[in-house]
Amino acid sequence: MRAGRRHARSGIRVATFNILFGGTRREQLITDVVTRIDADVVCMQEVCNLDFARSLAERLGMQAMFEAAHVEFPASG
Repeated sequence: MRAGRRHARSGIRVATFNILFGGTRREQLITDVVTRIDADVVCMQEVCNLDFARSLAERLGMQAMFEAAHVEFPASG
């Protein structure tokens, strides 16, 4: 069970969260939401501040991992 988990449960809970525009000036709101959903895995999109993401993961007893977006555009013609 992850540190701080309120209740034991079977299975895992996965959440996705688009924090929009990097989450600038909304760090506390994002922290509150991620804490409240109590997921085992949280996938956040549009993260610009990696230090914030690392800090959030640490506070929640989680591990932060990052991957850059890969965009492919169809060939025009």
